[in-house]
Amino acid sequence: MSQAAIIGVVVLAMMSSSVGAVALMMGGDDEKKTDPTGPGPSSPGPQYSSMTWKQIAGSLKQIDVDGDYACGVNAGDAIFCSANGIGKDGWSQVPGTLAYVSVSNGKLLGVNGSGAIFYSPNTTGSWQAVGGVLRQAEMDNNTVCGTNEGNDVFCKTGSLSEGNWSLLPKAMKSVSVSNNKLYGVDTNNDVYYKPDVTTTDNWTKIGSKKFNQVNIDGTRVCGVAPDDKIFCKDDLTGSDWKELPGRAKHVSVNKNNFYVTNPNQNVFFASL
Repeated sequence: MSQAAIIGVVVLAMMSSSVGAVALMMGGDDEKKTDPTGPGPSSPGPQYSSMTWKQIAGSLKQIDVDGDYACGVNAGDAIFCSANGIGKDGWSQVPGTLAYVSVSNGKLLGVNGSGAIFYSPNTTGSWQAVGGVLRQAEMDNNTVCGTNEGNDVFCKTGSLSEGNWSLLPKAMKSVSVSNNKLYGVDTNNDVYYKPDVTTTDNWTKIGSKKFNQVNIDGTRVCGVAPDDKIFCKDDLTGSDWKELPGRAKHVSVNKNNFYVTNPNQNVFFASL
């Protein structure tokens, strides 16, 4: 089969999301809660002490927020983006299926369950196949970084639809990028910071706290620890993490807006 035919088959498969996926997404408990899973920690950090979580109807395993959009994927890999703005109920299903999705400036990039990478110049799912294979990828403006099944880190800048990847020496199971700066979690759950994605060195370990996942936006970094506790900090090189109320499996931050998905795949929103 020709390369063009293979890409056509992949894209066609992405467009086959079903009514069942919608039911899976929207069939959760609509009860509004103020904590992702129950009692939160007794003493959250002072700058986050006013945060209150609001449950957003629906169910997602992973979520990403940027500007006016929050987008995520559910347990069936169906893709959804916020339909009524940040922090409000209502989702629009995006055609296709992805295991991980990232949103930036109203554009989408994600990977499916086979590691194939796709880019859409909008949030309605005008998908284009991108060369390469990744397990997880995040986008910020025209920079994309991700990891593969071998925990290799790849980044690219410039055209979002082309696969001109550069390998960055360092094994990471997940990464997050903002302003060409990179945060990552290695296979020991240690956190590292890299101030420039265009160089191959300068990784710095950040403290001793362990994380399963981290997300960076500007100078704010948030993460989820192995015990599902949520932490944030407001500088890139320090390790003064502040604990937030609640528990989560995945966190995303954009300016003063925060989204998490909890162990039950419920979605919660908070703002400072």
